[in-house]
Amino acid sequence: MARTKQTTSKSNGGTAPRVTILNHGNLKFKIKIPPKVLRTHMDVECPPHKKNDCLDIPDMHVPELGQADVTFRCMHCHIALAKKLNENVPYYISTAPVLIIHFKLVDHPTAGSPADMIHSFLQLYFPHGGLHLLDVIFDFGTARKTNAYSQQCTALVNDLKKEEYSLVCIIITTHTDDTHGDPFVGHDKKGNYITASVIEFMNVLLPPWHDVIQCTQESMLFFMGCGAIINQSDTFRDLRSSVLEYTFSSAVAFTAPHFQPPYTCHLALAYAELVLIERFNIREAFPKILAQSYRLGMHTSIILMTRFKHNGAAALECTRYAWAHTASRPWGFTLPVQCPQCGCVGQWNSTYSSGMYIVECSYTGCGQSRDNETTSRQKYTFKRPRGSKRLKPGKRHNAEWLEIPLDFSRPNAVTGFSDSE
Repeated sequence: MARTKQTTSKSNGGTAPRVTILNHGNLKFKIKIPPKVLRTHMDVECPPHKKNDCLDIPDMHVPELGQADVTFRCMHCHIALAKKLNENVPYYISTAPVLIIHFKLVDHPTAGSPADMIHSFLQLYFPHGGLHLLDVIFDFGTARKTNAYSQQCTALVNDLKKEEYSLVCIIITTHTDDTHGDPFVGHDKKGNYITASVIEFMNVLLPPWHDVIQCTQESMLFFMGCGAIINQSDTFRDLRSSVLEYTFSSAVAFTAPHFQPPYTCHLALAYAELVLIERFNIREAFPKILAQSYRLGMHTSIILMTRFKHNGAAALECTRYAWAHTASRPWGFTLPVQCPQCGCVGQWNSTYSSGMYIVECSYTGCGQSRDNETTSRQKYTFKRPRGSKRLKPGKRHNAEWLEIPLDFSRPNAVTGFSDSE
């Protein structure tokens, strides 16, 4: 008799039925992490008799260097040590402890994960600890699985209480429903994927980690899911609401209908270097991050959400970054590969006038039918998005990144919808 595999089937996205997961058991989270003093760690020491000879240390920093868990080596002694060892030795700058949490949908392939890339890149900067990567697989398909997740997270968070982290980077990797934008949450009893609303999904996934996020100086969320969650007004609004509710400092999401997370590796590494190590503000550093990621722009646009205070209340500043190319992506809009009218591939002629691209099919027979009926050639008109800014980092002779503010009080020129009720 032939053997059959009994594991659940894998998925590359698509659609799945929505269910309610908040009533899966009694979810109560009472984990409290006391406030802690967060301090950066420096590296190996200079010889005691040389400290005053190497450099003048400002009086305000002398007590910090005298702490029991802080060691320091100046650049002069570092170079001398490298010559003595006859090898290049990395010079570790002051780094704040970093926690990376990667939430992964059950049975979701994550080869080439940006979380693993960030962790590998940062390891040399933390030779004495201070860097931690957690891989957390979630499945909220049944009440039993949801309770098992909460118990697992309780144990993990209790272990994290022993450490002090200044920065937390949370990455969520899942599918989203092509039609409604709902995130996939796991397998039901029959082994099929199911979805839930964004609010429900976040309210089961994140509460065990709420105090971890609260105790850090900065928190970042990367949502590695298909663009339906952004392109649907309801799910995008719920995502922004969750970012505010769980006090993330900033968040990033992507608009590609069939998003591929490995394409973000260059963006993730630039983020790790400029934000986690060099400690630039994410909004200030983002154009430079994008300069390393122009190939990602050919695949997807990027949404950046950053937290700020507006009239004393927390609010989000949302910006869309789109890769614009004169031939294939005029003003960040994607041209179809094939003319929908005549079927020719890549046959586009474009003209530019007064901030507007007019693109027309170049095939002379476009618009002519077998019945000798003639219509005009297929044509598209693309206007510059309102309020858009052309970025210099990553600019090429015929392509560049665009920074486009999102205003949800009106039908947006980019997304085409309004959030006002």
